[in-house]
Amino acid sequence: EQILSGIDDSQQKFYEYLLLRMKILKRLVELYYIEPNGYFEHFAFIEKIRHDYDEAEKNYIRRILEYGNAKGVFAIKDLSRTVDAVIAAFKGYEYLCVIEDSGAKMDEKLKTFTELLYFGIARR
Repeated sequence: EQILSGIDDSQQKFYEYLLLRMKILKRLVELYYIEPNGYFEHFAFIEKIRHDYDEAEKNYIRRILEYGNAKGVFAIKDLSRTVDAVIAAFKGYEYLCVIEDSGAKMDEKLKTFTELLYFGIARR
């Protein structure tokens, strides 16, 4: 959150957040491949961390959207459903970015993805 606090542009916040998110997930996937048996041994702990992360992510996305709405950048009528849709889109995009690609390809895909997401909720 501190990394993104200096960014004023809502689209840039989405992009930077998503890029950071995918880099972290990619690293976690690499760790999982190193120790696959550890996943099942620590399943309850991993699930608790995932739940806590999901809640924190919802709150962060909500704040980005509220900020954009307040500035007149977004025209969001149902904030809760929009947050859920954005989170679902992020999770759906994980595989393409984290498993299939890395580096510049991931960066290009994320730019395209955030543009689609952003202009899908931008005021016109």
